[in-house]
Amino acid sequence: MNKVVIQQYPAEKLPADLRAGIPDGTMVKVTLETTSPEQAALAGGLRELFASVPGDFRKSASEIEQDLRGQRDSWPSN
Repeated sequence: MNKVVIQQYPAEKLPADLRAGIPDGTMVKVTLETTSPEQAALAGGLRELFASVPGDFRKSASEIEQDLRGQRDSWPSN
């Protein structure tokens, strides 16, 4: 896998879809990495899997954290 890192790159030189929400004049760090076809297929498969979960089963990060804390708190202490 190849990796290129550019420090202090002007945000206004980024393509519009990448600079959305980043004010002009901001310096950013750009990291580019190549991926193998297998990695790309796996990432695509995971995106499809997550997208297929019905909305009523999806939880926010805070809901997941609350569930995990509740489960942890129910464990017997030794």
